[in-house]
Amino acid sequence: MAQGWKTAFTINGDSTTKTNLTHMNKTIRSMKTPSLEQLQREFDAAYEKQNAEDVSILAAFENKQLKSKNLIKKAIKLQKIKEKAEQKKAETATAES
Repeated sequence: MAQGWKTAFTINGDSTTKTNLTHMNKTIRSMKTPSLEQLQREFDAAYEKQNAEDVSILAAFENKQLKSKNLIKKAIKLQKIKEKAEQKKAETATAES
């Protein structure tokens, strides 16, 4: 290396040097683990967001407002999944009667 240059820590660098190992140890020990309630709240928020997005995509597809090929494919898949779920619900309702 040229005179006056210093090496910086990178995830792809050589981790055998003492400074890199201490950096990794400090990083691992200072990480916080979320509780079960926090994970559940994050999951619920993500699920609601995804569900709202799916509903809006289906509504736009029914109104023929989608122009993106990827969104159209996604809407068709969502529609098939929705139909299958409705068929299962109808089958279980008739089986219970």
